[in-house]
Amino acid sequence: MARSLKTALEAALRPEAPPAPPVSLADLPADPVDPQEENAGAPPVPEMELLVGDYRITDFSDQPSIAPERFQDPDYAAVLRDMILRVVECEAPIRETLLLERMIARAHGFKRSGRQVRDRLLSVARGVAHLETETSGSGFIWANATAPAAWERARYPCSDEDIRMVEDIALPELAAAIRAGSMRRMR
Repeated sequence: MARSLKTALEAALRPEAPPAPPVSLADLPADPVDPQEENAGAPPVPEMELLVGDYRITDFSDQPSIAPERFQDPDYAAVLRDMILRVVECEAPIRETLLLERMIARAHGFKRSGRQVRDRLLSVARGVAHLETETSGSGFIWANATAPAAWERARYPCSDEDIRMVEDIALPELAAAIRAGSMRRMR
């Protein structure tokens, strides 16, 4: 399924025609062509549909309880739990590696995560969310165990900072994006 989904996604995103070669001013005719004359008989060009993004990376700037020096303390688990719940509410489904990046690099300022840090975060995450491994081997964190089967929408980024790599998007969301693209082309 992963191979056919990837092929379908690539086909949906493939440009329909190669870009036109650059034109210099010397190549342009002296008398401009009336655009209405030039396009007479051509099918109308559909208006571009602007996508309003609803995917945003979690912002921890207003979370005062972040204390990197306490990361391994047993009583800091409550802070980690609250942060994980915040990421899950904002971004789930989210790839495990992105959760670790958000929680460690961005929020705690750690340069990298070792096995102990990863294990600690995933242990806390398992207590508040559903972790599922896809056929590709990638682990994704969902709000609950029923969410993957019920997922039906594609989320688009709110800004350039919110853009995800395709491998960071769960298969049910990629499938929803393909369905949404197919529906737009059928209209």
